Parts: sequence; C-alpha cells; structure tokens
Amino acid sequence: MTDPLVTVALPVYNAERFLVPAVESLLAQDLEDFELVVTDNASTDGTRAMVEGWMRQDPRIRYVRSEVNRGLAWNWNRAVPLARGRYFKWAAADDVHLPGYLRATVERLESDPTAVLAHCRTLDMDEHGTITGPVPNDIAMDAPTPHERFEALTHRGWPSVQVFGLTRIEVLRRTGLHGAYPSSDRALLAELGLHGRLVEVDEVHFHRREFGGRVTRSTDLRTRYPVFTGGDVPEIPLPYLDLLGGFLGGLRRAGLPPVETARCLWALRRYAGYTKPKLAHEVAEVARNAVHGRFPVRPRSVPGTTPGTTPGTTGGASPARAGSTA
Repeated sequence: MTDPLVTVALPVYNAERFLVPAVESLLAQDLEDFELVVTDNASTDGTRAMVEGWMRQDPRIRYVRSEVNRGLAWNWNRAVPLARGRYFKWAAADDVHLPGYLRATVERLESDPTAVLAHCRTLDMDEHGTITGPVPNDIAMDAPTPHERFEALTHRGWPSVQVFGLTRIEVLRRTGLHGAYPSSDRALLAELGLHGRLVEVDEVHFHRREFGGRVTRSTDLRTRYPVFTGGDVPEIPLPYLDLLGGFLGGLRRAGLPPVETARCLWALRRYAGYTKPKLAHEVAEVARNAVHGRFPVRPRSVPGTTPGTTPGTTGGASPARAGSTA
C-alpha cells in the first residue's frame, strides 16, 4: 500500500453533535491523497457508529478506539506514531475545513523549505455555524530567526489556532507534543518555531467553532488540569510554571547554537513579565510546600511517554478533554 501524502488526525470524545460537518468537510477536500485517523477516547455516544458508517464508504478512514478515557494529551498524541503521511495535521471534531485547505497548505510547505507548519486564515463560527468574525494573527511566527519566533510564540495575545496547521511529520516527532497541563499547545507551537517558520496562507480555508461553556475556555487554568490529565489534578496546580517548563523543555530539545539559545532565554522575559504576579504566587506556593518536604512532580509530558520520542512506544497513560474535541 502506498503511503498517503497527508495524515489528518481527528481525536474524538462523545463528538456526535458536530461530527457530521467536521468529517464531511475533510472528506470533501480537493486534495484526495490523505488518510483520516480517528482516535476515539472511549466515547459513549453515537460517535463510533457514525465513524464506522463513513469507513464503509471511504477506505481512507482508520478508526482507533480506547476502551478507557485517557485524556486530551494522550488521545491527541497517539495519532502521531500511527501517521503514514509526509505531512500531519490535527483536526478538531467541531471545526470545518473548506475544500482547498489541504491543497493550499501542502503547496505552501512544498514551496518553502524554511517553513515547518502552514495554516490558513481562519474565521470563527458559533455553535450554529454562524460566522462571528476573523481570528487575528499578527505575531511574528514567520520571522527569520528562532529567537524572534520564540519571543512571539511565547508571548500572550494570540489564539494558538495554528495547532491545527499542517506540519512536517519528521519535525513534529522531534518535539514533546502535547503536555499534560493547560495551554501545552502553546509550548508545542513555540517548540515548532525553534525548528522553522510557521506560515499562513492568505486565504480563508478554515472555520473554527467557538462558543461558551467549555471547560477548555475556563479563565482559571487550574481547573483545566482534568481535561489534559484524564482526571488527575496535581496536588499543587502550577499552570504558569508548567507552561514555562514546557517552553524550556522545547528549547532544550531543539539543540540550537549557544548564542541563539541564550537569545531565546532572553526572549522569555516577556512571558515572565506579563505572568509575573502568577509566577510569583506559584513559586511561593512551591517554597511553602518545600519547607514541609513536599516536591510534587509536574505533569510536563503525557505519563508513559518521553518528550522528543513517539508517544505510545513506551506504554502511555492518561489525559482527558471534555466536549467534542477530546
């Protein structure tokens, strides 16, 4: 069997509400040389039957089910070792891709060897499919140097929608993928930026579904841990230190020259600056517990996986996402 050009991974958990438009928009892509790998995190609704119905009609679909809900990070990451394509992207089970998405992003990566990820201009829509406005992207994620991209991607004020972009699989497999802590997609994108440019196709080919009431939209990052860890909450939730650790882990794995590494470390001053009160609170919390001999291990990667290697090859364990995009 010839390997496909692209692997699209669709992580699902009780996704039936928006699954029809999500899957049908992928199957309708005008670039047909792709596989669709659906990783099901123990759905209890009609998700499995829906996917199996599509499988009978389209041989490009593969369905991989877990009988236990192991969480967001584990479920998203496990698609990476399953991928057979040269290019890889995650798709959420409630978003919609216009027909030209894959073709436009593949062409962009194939024409630009300095780019490691390509995404398209994006519009937000609500739960009814009504367009609510554009998703802004004015950060320097395509700057020529790693430290410029790292500074942009570790700073606040951007929606991280590029996590749904098309990536070069060999670069993605060198990263720590999704960690078992809130906002770990930001650490993943920042790490990708250390390897190359993140670029945007100047055409709208992607509609992101955004609406209230989702656990992953809680403003208190400490409440999001069960979504990413499969229910486990750290004894001392430290979301801002965990994210800082994710940034530093990506920088360590990247193996940049010493001068460029130093520039990237200096670039983290912006993250430290705007999170200073929260970081100070978390450091004080760690210090208070250290006095009593408590040094909890932080969940910076999915349990059972080693950052920079393919998840699933070392056993794997938990994380969990509420809603339709587990």
